[in-house]
Amino acid sequence: MNGHGDRSGGSFKNDHISDVSIVALASRCIQLRDISLTGQYITDVAIQAIAQNCSDLRCADLACPKMTDAGLIPLAKLCFLSSLDLTAPRVTDIGVSTLSHLDNFMLRDNPNVSHDSIAEIVRNSPNLTHIDLCSCVCPDGNELFWYLYENVEGVLKSHPGLMSYAGIWISTADWPSSE
Repeated sequence: MNGHGDRSGGSFKNDHISDVSIVALASRCIQLRDISLTGQYITDVAIQAIAQNCSDLRCADLACPKMTDAGLIPLAKLCFLSSLDLTAPRVTDIGVSTLSHLDNFMLRDNPNVSHDSIAEIVRNSPNLTHIDLCSCVCPDGNELFWYLYENVEGVLKSHPGLMSYAGIWISTADWPSSE
């Protein structure tokens, strides 16, 4: 519940929230569509409970330093998840490469994710329009742009709206004229 009587979304930002609280919430809020969750004690157990119980989840903002691929992979299986904002430094290419059908993907403070898994997200997310990789492996948006251009067949035609990366805007005018 977001405090306004709307049970479709929730924001929980408290360093004392634990897996037990989130598991209980997930089992009772099966129609949850949006969640913003921050907590240093939240582990894969809580994220797995959300994925298992909240199949209508569309938008997740998760700042969970203990979250790993074991929590991310079940989230990736949610059919309606279209926007994911992760601050999860323990997540790796294994988990990230399972994501698909996203419109928006943000990953913060994660040194474990490579260009290859970002390319997988682009390949598997035809409606992707925004990527933000703040404080991750790739320090330069242009580097990622050219990597995607060279490694994702037809990326310019299939993702014409994909323009930003870590605050660096890549204009379609700067794209090569044809693939």
